[in-house]
Amino acid sequence: MDNRRMKTLILLAVVLVLGSCTRSPRADIAFVEETETGQPAYPLRMMATPTHLRIDDGKDQANFLVYDRVNRVIQNVNHQEKLVLVINHLPVVVESPIALAHKTVDSPTDAPDFAGGKVRNFQLITNDQVCFDVYVSDVILGELGRALMEYRQTLAGEQAVMLVSMPKDMLNSCDLANNVYEVDRHLAKGFPIRQQEFNGRVRMLVDYKQDEPVDASLFDVPKDYKRFSPQEMRAGTGIN
Repeated sequence: MDNRRMKTLILLAVVLVLGSCTRSPRADIAFVEETETGQPAYPLRMMATPTHLRIDDGKDQANFLVYDRVNRVIQNVNHQEKLVLVINHLPVVVESPIALAHKTVDSPTDAPDFAGGKVRNFQLITNDQVCFDVYVSDVILGELGRALMEYRQTLAGEQAVMLVSMPKDMLNSCDLANNVYEVDRHLAKGFPIRQQEFNGRVRMLVDYKQDEPVDASLFDVPKDYKRFSPQEMRAGTGIN
């Protein structure tokens, strides 16, 4: 092989390596509309790559939440205050202060097919109360569904810590199930096209994209923002 051909092959290899380093990550993205009782609807954008989850209002420069799926860390970014709330993964080790009996009802539905797949309806029940009513598709947004499950599992640990100081007469079976002990059961059935919680909160899927290239910087957290944790806040050593 002559020197000119060798140099050409080396140059090509360098170009391929540099190209792979700058390649945009690919994400599953959902655009949803969320409504709470008595409040106007507001938009949410959720995007997941194999390593991260981002939740915001659809604007790249807005406040956002990012979940590091590798290190199991939630970071909630507030640009106005230049603050980052950091929540590390904690296992749920606290037993439920009240007995919880769970069941799932698979209800008939005449909903049209969605994205080439059947739509199924599930009622997720705890102590005879419907905690989640969901219409799901199991053919879309698999990466996002898995990322949301992991995020909710990490958030559950922090929610469990707060149970210790909560009066028993303020506890709700669905609140305990949805936020601490059965946090991902509505996502395990498929990605929700529509979901309604016991408290009246409704989330509707408006649009979605699968395997879409995204800017990697959307998952970056500003390094110069002040960081604090729920533990610091409870101990009175957090932000002033």
